[in-house]
Amino acid sequence: MKKEFIVVVIFVLLFSVGITARSLDYNSSVNDVNLHKKNNGEEQLKDSQELKQETSEPIKGIYLTGWVAGSPKRFNRLLNLITETELNAMVIDVKNIEGEVSYNSKVDLTEEIGANVAKIKNIDRLLDKCKENNIYSIARIPVFKDYKLAAYKEYALKYYDLQQSNSEIFSSPEWVNPYSKKVWKYNVDLAIEAVKHGFDEVQFDYIRFPVFFNRSRYNLAVAPSNSKVRIIDDFLRYAKNRLDKLEAPVSIDVFGLTTTGNDLGIGQNFALMAQRIDYISPMVYPSHYQPGIYGLTLPEQTPYSTVFNSMQEAKEKLNGETGQIRPWLQDFSLRYKYGVEEVREQIAAAKASGLDSWLLWNPASNYTWQAFLDNEIVINKKKRLIDIIDDIEGDNDVRVNRRESNAQENESRERPFDRT
Repeated sequence: MKKEFIVVVIFVLLFSVGITARSLDYNSSVNDVNLHKKNNGEEQLKDSQELKQETSEPIKGIYLTGWVAGSPKRFNRLLNLITETELNAMVIDVKNIEGEVSYNSKVDLTEEIGANVAKIKNIDRLLDKCKENNIYSIARIPVFKDYKLAAYKEYALKYYDLQQSNSEIFSSPEWVNPYSKKVWKYNVDLAIEAVKHGFDEVQFDYIRFPVFFNRSRYNLAVAPSNSKVRIIDDFLRYAKNRLDKLEAPVSIDVFGLTTTGNDLGIGQNFALMAQRIDYISPMVYPSHYQPGIYGLTLPEQTPYSTVFNSMQEAKEKLNGETGQIRPWLQDFSLRYKYGVEEVREQIAAAKASGLDSWLLWNPASNYTWQAFLDNEIVINKKKRLIDIIDDIEGDNDVRVNRRESNAQENESRERPFDRT
C-alpha cells in the first residue's frame, strides 16, 4: 500500500522528465495461472512476501469493470491518475453479475457453464503492475446473483408464484440458491484462485437473497433448515475459513440501509456479518435513499448529510468502531446530477465520521477526477492531472464492452432494495 504518498516529491521529479506510472504491457504472453506446484501436487502461492500488501493504511479506491481493466489504454491511464492522487486501490471484477469471469479461470465449473470471458488477457501481469505502483488490488465477486450459473437448474434459486393457480416451481434466471454448498464452493474457489494470482483482498458482493422474496407474492420452493440470516452467516464463515488459510483479507458489500434497520428480509444483518469478515462496505449512495430518511427532504441532493447519518448508524451497530467500515460512495448520476462537489461532500462526510477508507462506484468506471484536484496531496500537480483528465475524456477509442456497461448502469439505477 502507498504510505500516504510520502514519495510525492519523487513522483513530481519523475513526471517532470516525462516518466509516468509503469504501463501495462499486453504484448507479453498470456499466463493463465503463474503457480508453482508442491511435491504433493497442491498449488502453492507465488512468493508469499509479494502476494499481499499491508492493509494498515487507509484504502481509497475505485471500481473497474473487467473490460476496463482489460483495456491496456484505459487501464494505464487510470493507473497514472491513481498514482497522482490520494487514491491507492482498485476493485476489479473477477466475476460480474452476468456470471462472466474476467480472465481464463481454471476453476472447473467455469468451463462447464461457459463463464470464462477473457476480458483481461494476462491477469498476472496486470496485478504485477498494481504492485509495482503500490496499488492495492481487490477482487470483486458477486455471489448469489449470477446469470450464467442460474441458467443451470441445479444451481438456480427456485420459488413459487403465489398468484399462479397451480403449484409450478419456477427457476430464477438471475439468482442462484444461497443454500447450495456447490454454489458456495464455486465462488470461494474463484476467490482462492484470485488470491493465488496476486489479488490482495477478496470482496464478495450480492451475498443476500433477492428482494422479491421479501414480498407476499413469492415463496422459496425449499424447506430451509436455517433462516436467511443464518445461511448468509454460514456462507461467510465457510468463505472466511478457507481464505484465512491464504491469509487473505475478506470484505463484503451490503445494502446501505442495513446500517439503519434489521436484515431487511434479505439475510443481511450488518453487525453479525461484520463479525465474520475483515471489512464491510455499506453502499451509501444518496440516490438510493427514500425522501424523509434522516429528516432529509431529498437525500440525493444532500450527499453529506446522507452519508454522515448512515455512517453514524453503522458505527452504532459496531459499538463505535470504525476500522472495519469502508463505505461505497456514489460517483454516478440518477435523478440529480453528481459532480465534483457531490463527490467531495461524501468523502468529507466519511472523514467527519472518523473513517479513513472509502470506495467510489461508477458502473462504467468513469470517475469525477476533478474532485481530487484541490486535495493537498495533488494541488502541486494540478496541471498534470488536468492534462491526463482531458486526454481520457477526449478518448473515443476505449474498448469497453457496451453490454456490460449497460448492465452495470441498470444495476446502479435499481431502487435501494434492489441493488447491493
